[in-house]
Amino acid sequence: MVLPQQAKATATATVEAPTSTPSSLTTPTPAATATPARREYVVQEDDTLYGIAEKFKPPEKNLVDFVREIAQVNNLGDPESAVLRLGQTLIIP
Repeated sequence: MVLPQQAKATATATVEAPTSTPSSLTTPTPAATATPARREYVVQEDDTLYGIAEKFKPPEKNLVDFVREIAQVNNLGDPESAVLRLGQTLIIP
C-alpha cells in the first residue's frame, strides 16, 4: 500500500527591492507556521496499534485518543479491528 505524500508547510517571505540607501532596507519576517511533528514507523512482527501508540504517545495525550488519531491519519478505520501488515509504513502524528 502506498500512502499519499503529506504536504509540508513552508514559511515564505517577500524580499523588497533595494531603494536608494541601504539603511532603508527591511528584513521580512517569515510567517509562523505550526507544523505538527510527524514520524514514520514500519510495522514489525507482533506489533499492535496500541503497542505502537504506547511507544510514541506524547505525555499529554490519552492513549486511546492517540490510537484513534494514528488509525485516522493512516486510514485504518476502526482501531479495534484495524489490520496491520508486516512492513507497512504508518504515519505517527
